[in-house]
Amino acid sequence: MMGPQNQSTSLQRLNHAEKEIQTTLREEIKSACEYRPFEKCDYGARISNEICCQKLEYIVEQLDGMNRTINHCKDGT
Repeated sequence: MMGPQNQSTSLQRLNHAEKEIQTTLREEIKSACEYRPFEKCDYGARISNEICCQKLEYIVEQLDGMNRTINHCKDGT
């Protein structure tokens, strides 16, 4: 069983990791939005973009789960 100090440290690490992921996601989303494929040959880019969107949706779901866990841990302390 974790003591209050270890739990606090774990929550801080989790918060830090979540912020790093959010920063990386913002940068990736920004670069994806700035990307302009050639008008006549964009099939590969569109498919790649759709796959990236699916990955981002999955990551957002994971971050939401992490956020719920953090809030649950904070409420339990």
